[in-house]
Amino acid sequence: MGYRNRSSSRRNAVWDRLPYAGFEAGALSKTSDALVWTFLVGLSPSDVTPPLSLFQHTEANEQDILRLLNTINGRLESQGDRPLAEGLLVKIFNKNWPAIESDLLEATFVEETSHGGSRKKR
Repeated sequence: MGYRNRSSSRRNAVWDRLPYAGFEAGALSKTSDALVWTFLVGLSPSDVTPPLSLFQHTEANEQDILRLLNTINGRLESQGDRPLAEGLLVKIFNKNWPAIESDLLEATFVEETSHGGSRKKR
């Protein structure tokens, strides 16, 4: 899950916007084969408070996203699927990174308006 907030009180704002997030993450983590991550866009791990701070974090950057994809890929076989060879996964990721990065940069321009909605900066 990811959330971006530009307010001065980012920690409280996460919970104001996503009050159910801790409950959902906690429920998922109770299953025997689940892994739970937060996907942080515009936040750092220090901005995340319990209970979400207890889970693995992926920051919206190239290194963390590739690490997350490698972890998911590594779990595929235990789930009955066929993982990609690591070299192939890296090659596909590197080819697609510019588009991913562009989308992430665009997402950081989404701002909260005074009416509680969001708009894109142009």
